[in-house]
Amino acid sequence: MKTLSNVLASSAVAVATIYFGGVAQAATLSGGSFTKSPQTTEINQTGSLGKFDPNLGTLTSVAFSFTGQYRQQFTVTNRASTTQNNVRVITSTDIFASLVGGPALSPNSLSFAVDTGRQTYTAGQTRSFGPFTDSKSFLTTFTSPATLAFFTGLGTFDVNCISLSSTTISGGGGNINTTQNTTAACGASIEYTYTPAPTPPVGTPEPGTVLGLLAVAGVGTFARREG
Repeated sequence: MKTLSNVLASSAVAVATIYFGGVAQAATLSGGSFTKSPQTTEINQTGSLGKFDPNLGTLTSVAFSFTGQYRQQFTVTNRASTTQNNVRVITSTDIFASLVGGPALSPNSLSFAVDTGRQTYTAGQTRSFGPFTDSKSFLTTFTSPATLAFFTGLGTFDVNCISLSSTTISGGGGNINTTQNTTAACGASIEYTYTPAPTPPVGTPEPGTVLGLLAVAGVGTFARREG
C-alpha cells in the first residue's frame, strides 16, 4: 500500500520533470577561421580568431586546427670546370605556430622538404627543380581548465606563424650554387564544445507556482486515495 509520502514523492517527480525538462546536451560553436596570402619566405603572419562567449554556457573543450602551405622552385649550378658527381641538395621549410599570450601548441610546426637525390653535374651545368607545392595541417585539443580560461571571454585572440628555411648541399667540393624562390602562408580555425546554459521552457511558471503545483498534486492524489 502506498503511503502519503510515497504519493507526494511520485507527484513531485512528475511535476519536476515537466518543469525542469531533460539534461542539457553538448553543443559546438565555430570561433571562425582565417587564411593568409602566400608571401616570400621568411614569413611572419598573424591572424585572429574569436573567443568563446561565457554567456552561452560552460566551455568543455577546444579544437584548434592549423594549416600551412608552401610553394618552391630552385636551381642547382656546378661552378667547377670539371664534372661533379654525387651532388645532393635538400631544401626545407618549417612553419611554426603560436597562440599569442596563450598556451603552447603540441605539435606546433609543419615541415616541408625536397630532396634531389645524388646527381652528376657536368662543368657549368644548371638543373632546375619544381615548382613543388604542398599543404599540411595539425589539430590540437585543449580540455584543462587552465587552458580553457584563455579561450573564454569576449573579443578575439591572435595566432602567429613564422617560417624557417634552409638548404643543405653535399658533394660538389664547394663548387655548387643554389638559388631558390619559396613562398609560404598559414591559416587556422577553432571550434568550441560546450554545455549550454540552462534555459527554462517558454511559459514556465514561477518557482512559487511550481511549489504550489507540487502541493496540489500531492493533496489531490491523497484525497483520491482517501475516497
